[in-house]
Amino acid sequence: MAGALLTQHPLYRAPGQPSEECSKRYRELFRAHLDPELIEETRQATNGNYVLGGSRFCTDIEIMLRCRVTRGKAGRPTKD
Repeated sequence: MAGALLTQHPLYRAPGQPSEECSKRYRELFRAHLDPELIEETRQATNGNYVLGGSRFCTDIEIMLRCRVTRGKAGRPTKD
């Protein structure tokens, strides 16, 4: 299943390039400034073990994985 979801970036495994050069070029892609709010959202999603993305993306991932992938509500459920 993971193979269908993940693909390597072309710079990561460029044909004919030494692996050190490919790794260096790939790291350069991420040297750009990231918005601190986006960094915090990413950390929360990673630490909370849930998907970060739009509602359609989250729904698609839930269907593929057959489990909830969005952030849950804190606390116990209310009694009806």
